[in-house]
Parts: sequence; C-alpha cells; structure tokens
Amino acid sequence: FADFARLQARKVNEGRFRGRAIFFRFVKRPEETGERYGDRRFRPAGVTTVRARVTDDRDAIFTPCRYTVTAATVLGCPPASDRATRELDLREIVSFRGRFSDQARQGEWIVARGSLELVVPGDGSPHHRLVVGGRAGDYLAAVARDADEP
Repeated sequence: FADFARLQARKVNEGRFRGRAIFFRFVKRPEETGERYGDRRFRPAGVTTVRARVTDDRDAIFTPCRYTVTAATVLGCPPASDRATRELDLREIVSFRGRFSDQARQGEWIVARGSLELVVPGDGSPHHRLVVGGRAGDYLAAVARDADEP
C-alpha cells in the first residue's frame, strides 16, 4: 500500500478539494493524437508482465495515456503466450483507464502487467505494445529511477 500511496500523491490529475476526491481526465482532440484511425493494426499476443524504462512520458497525463519505453524484459507470461513474447520489441505501454494516467515518469523503471499486442503500422516495422487496465490483475508501477536500476 505504501508504493500505491506514494504514486498517487505525486499525480497532477488527482487530489482533494474541500474534503472530496477529484479526478481530472485530460483527453486529446483527434487532430492532436498524431495518428488516424486505421494507421496501425493491433493483434492480440497474450498476457505478460514486463519491466522497462520509461523514455518519454509526455502523454502520461492523458486518457488514454502512453509511455514510450525501452529495455523491456519479460518477467512472466502464461505458457500459451510464451512464444509470442520471446522476440519482444516493446516500444510503448498504453492504458485507456484513467487510473494508470500519470503513473510513471521519464527515466523511471516500471513493472507492468497487461495484454500484449503486436502493432502493425501501415508504413513501418511491427513492434509490441502493452495495454494495461483491460483485465483484472493488470497493473503499472514505477519501481526505480535510472540510477537505481532494479
């Protein structure tokens, strides 16, 4: 619970006002997202838990939120999805749930569990992303800064 409280306390989009919990959900207009519907295709690739370093958090306060990541390591996955995660080029972690907005900062190492997807861009090379918050048991937590690499 201490880690949860620490992460919640630093969020800019949640707090208390006159004793009431308040939540702000920042949503981009379609023209602000930098992509159009159909630019990328997504294929399910199982459920997995990863450790990665956040390299860009500029979309962390939005819903959906996005964290660009590098140095991803698979920590665990069900046997059925093991084959899909052997060659993991994880580039982003996203969530459509406000709970995971503003959860990690650039330069932090995170641990996350969610649904792995193969991203197939219309004009680039395929890679993976992790979608957090669509299933019970999904999570995303900052565990260390660069200097404290786990």
